[in-house]
Amino acid sequence: MKKRIFYSITGVTLVALCVFSLLISFSMYNQIFESEKNNIKYEFQLIKKALKKQNGNYDFSNIFTQSRITLIEKNGEVIFDNYHDASKMDNHGERTEVVALKTHNQAESTRLSDTLGKQTYYYAEHLDDKRILRLAITIDSVYGMVYKMIPFVILIALIIVIFSIFISRYLTKKILAPLYSIETPVYEELDLFYAKIKAAVRI
Repeated sequence: MKKRIFYSITGVTLVALCVFSLLISFSMYNQIFESEKNNIKYEFQLIKKALKKQNGNYDFSNIFTQSRITLIEKNGEVIFDNYHDASKMDNHGERTEVVALKTHNQAESTRLSDTLGKQTYYYAEHLDDKRILRLAITIDSVYGMVYKMIPFVILIALIIVIFSIFISRYLTKKILAPLYSIETPVYEELDLFYAKIKAAVRI
């Protein structure tokens, strides 16, 4: 009986913990992702405004940002990238956000990294000379966020198991207290019933 109570409490609680952790991870991910998207769009407009004053002679040396800046020619050739050597980069003409700009004034896309632990959000617009300015930021993907929560989930699970042991012992004594007090039956016909009760109490 004690084991059944222990397994019931622990099982239900651990399932609830896993479901709760997943819901929290997805909720946090959505909030963080939306916040980062809004931040990068705001930053994009500031950079675009600064470049507009340069009359086409774009100088990014005075622009300080943690976001990745990429300047792309109309044919997809990368002119500038603050994270990589532009001359060694592939043509970006077929990138999702670049293709979308052929029919839209703004474009965005999200790509997962090979490890699925990170994802990169891209936002792009045309400049006045029809060149493409693209900003990107890399954040944890939902998979990465869940992965980071695993140590905390394991710690809480261990606490739940320990807590369940004490609770199951307490409940077992509380529930089965009347059965422990049952005396040996006077009638032989009740021996079998008595033996089953005692056996159940010991389980």
